[in-house]
Amino acid sequence: MPAGPIVSTYSGRRRRIVSAAALFLALACFPAGAQPADDDGSVLDLILPILIAIREPPPEAWPVAAGEVGDGRLPTILASARNHFELPALGAVLVKDGQILELATTGRRVATSTTRVMDSDAWHIGSLTKAMTATLAGILVEEGVLGWDTTPADVWPNEATALDPQLRQASMAEFLAHQSGLGNDIFDVPSIALIVDAAAGSVTDKRALWAKELLQQAPVGPKGAFFYSNAGYIVAGAMIEAVTGADWESLMVSRLFAPLGMSRSGFGAPGSAGLPPDAPWGHSRDAGDSELEPISPGPGSDNIVALGPAGTVHTPLGDYARYMHLHLRAAGANLLSESTLDFLQAPYRGLGYGMGWGVFRDARWAGFGLSHDGSNTLWRARVLLIPSLAVGFLLVTNVDVDPPVAFDAIQELLVSRLLTAP
Repeated sequence: MPAGPIVSTYSGRRRRIVSAAALFLALACFPAGAQPADDDGSVLDLILPILIAIREPPPEAWPVAAGEVGDGRLPTILASARNHFELPALGAVLVKDGQILELATTGRRVATSTTRVMDSDAWHIGSLTKAMTATLAGILVEEGVLGWDTTPADVWPNEATALDPQLRQASMAEFLAHQSGLGNDIFDVPSIALIVDAAAGSVTDKRALWAKELLQQAPVGPKGAFFYSNAGYIVAGAMIEAVTGADWESLMVSRLFAPLGMSRSGFGAPGSAGLPPDAPWGHSRDAGDSELEPISPGPGSDNIVALGPAGTVHTPLGDYARYMHLHLRAAGANLLSESTLDFLQAPYRGLGYGMGWGVFRDARWAGFGLSHDGSNTLWRARVLLIPSLAVGFLLVTNVDVDPPVAFDAIQELLVSRLLTAP
């Protein structure tokens, strides 16, 4: 049985649980005989390539030409990339000026199944959730419910003295920008057994307990220094819940997804257990090994629920396009003011990371770009936005690609296509 899925990572380094926490995050193994076939699977082996070939364009030899938006080649590009990099499935959506330019998917929902992915399927996006949590915080800041300078001491005044002196005075903005000084040893807390999904209690109680115990840890650095921390987003989520009296999941649906029309977005691994699959499944693959192990949705197919604000959202490509429209300031996507979007997207204190966004420069366009990767080690997602051109893309697959050489190569093709968009 493989080790359990780990927290979403921006750095791209694969992490595996080797401590007792693995007992609580162990993955469910995919059952043998997943599709009707004779005992040794030979029927499946014979018909699978034929069935897949009927439904999607034949892959070209890699590398392929980028082409341009509107030439109809995006499905071929993705099919060629999927074949070359040995991915079970791959999807991408490109947007500009509040419109979807191109959307395509290729491959199989489950590597051992004949069921093909659909353009409407949902994908786990891992740490791309972080910018969504920060966007939710921005909505609450505009309403006066929360401040960018709100601290744990403000939220939990009766328990502040039990928290680390530096961390209890760190601000919401510092947690979201990874500049609070909080580390990333999220499972190294005394009450982890009370926080996992199998434990009794509400998710808000678990998050609050987890946040307070994380805030008792010694900082790994001073405030203002960048240290990527999933723990900071657990704390931020718990603070949001404390000031609103509602759980983060409900707030995400009512305050972000619903207003944007993201009606099919949710949390955890998409779909349900059982075959044929009704959604893509995540896959485990050890470094240097080409064999894919499908992981059925359900217990163990994602990080524990309490980690949600750091990385448990799933979303279809079309839904996420609506979210990109918001951050690209498309007409009609006016959920946030220009000033709040500016704050979310600017590199906080000049350190190259905003509120859930990596901020970078590229000589091919004016202004900055926004990007982030997400993975729970069973999926991989990447978003890249170019606000000055009002363009962006989301790229997804249902297996981790670490190091993300495949995504780096595909990104260059997608950016080239976006730069040709009229």
